[in-house]
Amino acid sequence: MKTENLERVKEFFEKNTETKAVYLTSDGNMFKAEHYASNWAIGLSDKAVTPVTRASILRSETITKALANKVAAGLNGDTEGQNPIAPVATKSELSEADEKAELVKRYIELYDKKPNHLTGIEKLKLKIAEKEAESKLAKGSGK
Repeated sequence: MKTENLERVKEFFEKNTETKAVYLTSDGNMFKAEHYASNWAIGLSDKAVTPVTRASILRSETITKALANKVAAGLNGDTEGQNPIAPVATKSELSEADEKAELVKRYIELYDKKPNHLTGIEKLKLKIAEKEAESKLAKGSGK
């Protein structure tokens, strides 16, 4: 990721504390929802969309700081008592953002519109299950 984009993402996460992931297009545009980024990328020659999670940014900063401390300690000859690099984000935080993104995609497929941005994972699951059950009933009665 370009340094310029990295700084923009860091600033965005600082201002938007509830957002867990953003999506970058190859031209440097940033989106809160993957489907918006994908739609934007359709018109680009490089259609790549890069997801960036808050946890990955924090983890990379932690690793960078830890490596800098290790190098500094190595220069001073002091390598005892250093803390190992501790993970900043849990696996569930990463998978939660991915799960919501997948549910939003499925919701859009079923309802042909995006859900409210405040809709939680459980409510998305419920709405998707309702629509799928409705579709199955419609198919069953249409035979």
